[in-house]
Amino acid sequence: MKKSKPKIFIVDDEAIIVSDLKCLLESLKYNVVGTALSSDEALYKVREAAPDVVLMDIVLIGSEMDGIEVSEVIKKELDISIIFLTGYADDEFLNRAQEVNPFGYILKPFQELEVKAAIEIAFTKKKAERKLVESGRRYRLLFENAPTINIIIGNNLEFQEVNSTFIETFGYSRTEIVGKPILDFVVAKQKQLLTDQLNIAQMGQFTPEIDIDFIAKNGMIHTVLLAAGEKLLYKGGEPESVILIGMDFTERKKSEEDLQHSEARLYNIIQKNADGILIIDKKGEICFVNPAAERLFGLCATDLIGDVFGYPAVNGDQTEIEIVRNENEKIFVELQVVETEWDGEKHFLASLRDTTARKAAEKKLITAYRELKITQEQLIQSEKLAALGRFASGVSHELKNPLGIILGGLEYLERKITPDDNDISITLEKMKKTIFRADKIIKDILKYSKPAELRKKKINPEEIIEEALELFKQKISLNNIVLEKKYDEQDFTIEVDRNQMLQVLFNILDNAIQAMPEGGSIKINISKENDMISRLIGGGENCVIEISDSGKGIPSKQLDQVFEPFFSTKKKGAGTGLGLAVVKTIINNHKGEISISSKKGKGTKITITLPINQRGKNEKKDFGNR
Repeated sequence: MKKSKPKIFIVDDEAIIVSDLKCLLESLKYNVVGTALSSDEALYKVREAAPDVVLMDIVLIGSEMDGIEVSEVIKKELDISIIFLTGYADDEFLNRAQEVNPFGYILKPFQELEVKAAIEIAFTKKKAERKLVESGRRYRLLFENAPTINIIIGNNLEFQEVNSTFIETFGYSRTEIVGKPILDFVVAKQKQLLTDQLNIAQMGQFTPEIDIDFIAKNGMIHTVLLAAGEKLLYKGGEPESVILIGMDFTERKKSEEDLQHSEARLYNIIQKNADGILIIDKKGEICFVNPAAERLFGLCATDLIGDVFGYPAVNGDQTEIEIVRNENEKIFVELQVVETEWDGEKHFLASLRDTTARKAAEKKLITAYRELKITQEQLIQSEKLAALGRFASGVSHELKNPLGIILGGLEYLERKITPDDNDISITLEKMKKTIFRADKIIKDILKYSKPAELRKKKINPEEIIEEALELFKQKISLNNIVLEKKYDEQDFTIEVDRNQMLQVLFNILDNAIQAMPEGGSIKINISKENDMISRLIGGGENCVIEISDSGKGIPSKQLDQVFEPFFSTKKKGAGTGLGLAVVKTIINNHKGEISISSKKGKGTKITITLPINQRGKNEKKDFGNR
């Protein structure tokens, strides 16, 4: 890059000297931007030309001001380098000239090398001065406007300077700070710590960052992370001051303390939480347990941490699990899993709530509701049966005598007709069957409306099933029906009325056989309902009898009506429609339940649930191949 030449302005009271000097400078490739012969002209033109260097005659004969006075004005207003021109060295002039601090002197007559050297030295020196001033200005701006707290401390540990961030942070003005000892603004317990660190810093040695609590003007304590600057200011070869740089960590410290308090509260909540809480890693290993989880598993944290959880942990999943503790004790637990972060890695947080008591209460409530519903149904049924019983008794009385007379007449006619009169014999037989059917309807109505008193006995359910099946042994064989039986291995009894239960099984088996005119299969299953919740609420165990066939099934829209009196899915005249109604009445009287499920074309299943009121082992009986 081509070096620029300085701009020169010449001031002298002799025009010939000005002209010669201008020619000389231009021959040296300098840029002469103006000349002046008087002080007034010089001040006016210099302000306009803004030169780098002014060559100023000291005397300026005929002007209001001499060259020294003009130079003082120019330096004050424009800060331009001055080189004095003089033909003689008068002590008075030289002493006055020194006060202006010129960059040099050129004696008349002028020598080319002398002129060039003086101008170059003045120009270079001024550039260096301006760079130094600009550098100082920039550093001052950085010091003043930095977001950090900047402090300059002298050897006496007094404030020499502070920046605007310090003033804004602590609320003091510069006059309240500068010249005061820094220790006056620090809490007592940290005065010695800061003194030691500053002494180390003033010796030019490394100092670590320290937390110092400063006292603000309003009395508030500010925690400042303070460090000594690497650069020291020197005077006479000795350190004069040290720069301190700090960051106000009051809010961060408060946030950290708040975070610590928050974490402590959260930890306390987790520790005191009634729900079990576990942290599980991606491999399924337990990383953390709270006391509630220890109680749930019946193990201490040291036994659980590091062990595999052993239950499905799916993010966002909520399920119910059974925990086995103390070898044979089981509890129900509601498990909810969410993804969380633990030690910087993704883990699962599992929340476990003991629902055993709740499930027991729910079961108890369901049982109570079921019993209440049964009682309500029984009351309604009782009223219906009472009305039907009164009606049936009257009808029975009014119809049985006429039916008996008609039956007697038919038997008399059978004896009187000739054996070869076949048509009359067939007609009489049909009439007798109709009378018997009517008599059966009356008897079924009486059975339905006035159930016999229960005479309960402890009976093995397998025994009564086998007794009922014996009645259908031949019919099952003739109808090409396969019989499948599955009985519970546990030995238990039920308290039932033997005859009434046989009546129940007879009706169900008869319906199943009639539903399979072309053959099929009947499956009988006996099981013991033995769930933990029933034991917890003190309820009894149940015997469940399931009888299913592979017959034609019942349309779904008719399933709700099958237990109603006089409803039948059979062809007209094939049944009274009271069989299943009587069955339901008998089961209800035994405090049991009966339900039916069926799909058209896929068969029907009837489920009977009866309470087991007596526990204990009974001698097993051999009922043949099962």
